Amino acid sequence: MKKLLRLTLLFSLQFIHAMTLSSGKTDYSTNDTINIQFNDMTGLNKDWIGIYPKDSNNDWANVIHWKWTDDKSSGNLVFTSLPQGKYEVRAFYNNSFKTEAIKSFNVAQEGESLPTNIETDKKVYNENEPIQVVASNMLGHHQDWIALYTKESNNEWKNVLQWEWTQGQRNSTIEFDGLRAGEYEVRAFFKNSYQDEARYAFSVTGATPITLNIDESFLPEERIQVSISGLSKTSKDWVGIYKKNDSVAWENVLQWSWAKGEGERELYNFVALSSGEYEVRVFFNNSFTVQASKSFKVTTLANEDSEVLQLAKEQCLNNGSSTRSILCSNEKNIVYVLTEKRDANYDVLYGFYRVSIAEGNEFVTTIEQRSTPSYVDPKTSEWFQEKLKDTPLYGTVTQTQEADERGSYSFYFQDKAVLSFSYWERDGQLTSVETSENGTKLTVKYPENIYVDQKNVTKVYDISNPSEPQIISTVKN
Repeated sequence: MKKLLRLTLLFSLQFIHAMTLSSGKTDYSTNDTINIQFNDMTGLNKDWIGIYPKDSNNDWANVIHWKWTDDKSSGNLVFTSLPQGKYEVRAFYNNSFKTEAIKSFNVAQEGESLPTNIETDKKVYNENEPIQVVASNMLGHHQDWIALYTKESNNEWKNVLQWEWTQGQRNSTIEFDGLRAGEYEVRAFFKNSYQDEARYAFSVTGATPITLNIDESFLPEERIQVSISGLSKTSKDWVGIYKKNDSVAWENVLQWSWAKGEGERELYNFVALSSGEYEVRVFFNNSFTVQASKSFKVTTLANEDSEVLQLAKEQCLNNGSSTRSILCSNEKNIVYVLTEKRDANYDVLYGFYRVSIAEGNEFVTTIEQRSTPSYVDPKTSEWFQEKLKDTPLYGTVTQTQEADERGSYSFYFQDKAVLSFSYWERDGQLTSVETSENGTKLTVKYPENIYVDQKNVTKVYDISNPSEPQIISTVKN
């Protein structure tokens, strides 16, 4: 049982540990011994490490040198010198031929100039994990340098994410700060130039989500404060302010800031802006690819008026059609908005507003605020009478100024009358208007002739298609 438990544990460790191979350098001469360090092997007595010609398969016939790890999970192995060529050292578990780790190196003829080589200690890193770079056969000049770039970016200074001098060393190991998820390259340069002598690609996985918070509106004299989490200073993430709908081109950036790298929640303060609509946008890796954005506006309107303006613009600019509480007027850029709110006493308060949505000339005029929805619509000279529940239909009433009170009731869908009822004094005046069945049925009641038989009429309509109501029944009682 103990043996089985040990084997099970060792088998599990093969998947828990990510073993690594490293070497003191990546370029050797034909007189050098080959020094290999290994870490996180399973510790089985038949784990082994072999040297192969580069790009050959794992067949035993291709093994040039090999050694057991002697039950060690970490340690050093020294192999005898090799002839000129390109090689790989490979690690295997438990006498298998399945590669667990691999490391490339070169061997040059003694006395020959060796090529500059640069590599990271891993091909794939987790986000924010330190990046270790091994450089070999640099020129040895005091202004040789190594830098990290986003993959496929050019060598211009503006694209450098991180960099370090080699301090005049021909062979060195440099550790850089971790990066966010993406594809990268490390590049080597001589004598402070921008001509790369070697480069090596690697990747970072595991993206951090971005959280972006900003108020919906600001006053013209108010500073713009943005709260952001998930940015990386070492990756050259940045934040920019743009006019809404402008492209991400640099000439459209109004204000910007590098990521601060001060923690999970960072505050960015930008100077006040003039009235208008804007966006704050977040970018990774010194790029122009938007990772997160939010809109805001700068306006002199009070918060309530701003809400009314936004309602009008969203409905009448985007959809172009009226609803039961928003009338897209025949007047150019003018909208009429009916709002409904409850106060602290749970009383229903109604507001009626005339709104201009013309760019550069936006305003909100309060026509009336009352506790009942009886407002004149200047566009049609009709009065809002009913906001029907669970349906886009709304009702209006028209009244003539005659000795005998005459008028009509109308029900509208998208600013078009779809039902009408005439009345004369009390005859025909609606006494009840109700919707039911989730807004698919409309029931209206009115007296037919109060001076003759005093009968009431009840009509039921199918309004599941609000543009074409259909009569279902008529009852007199």
